[in-house]
Amino acid sequence: MKKIIFISVMLLITGAINTFACDISVNTDKKEYRIDEYAIITVVIKQDHRNCLHDGEEPLIKINGLELAGKTDFTEIGDGVWQIKYKAKIIDDSPVFIAERVCEKGGDLEKISIAVV
Repeated sequence: MKKIIFISVMLLITGAINTFACDISVNTDKKEYRIDEYAIITVVIKQDHRNCLHDGEEPLIKINGLELAGKTDFTEIGDGVWQIKYKAKIIDDSPVFIAERVCEKGGDLEKISIAVV
């Protein structure tokens, strides 16, 4: 009986590990901006699962109140950790930046509102 319970628990743990999604974090280089200033927005994706079907693919981004001025290459900065930086001009008093990874294993979405003074 203990053997059956142990095997069942191990199968549940293995299944849970394989279903974890990516974790996305989005940060800016400053806390507050003025209209017409440029923000550097850093997006980091940490792949929590082993076999990523979208390895090396940039995240999808959506912007509102921002004008994209440039970006870096999407590069792996650690084991399963990827980073890209965007330069965006603040053109509205309530800008929003959204980064998303669409994935069959769950993906992730991170949204930030940028403070304008």
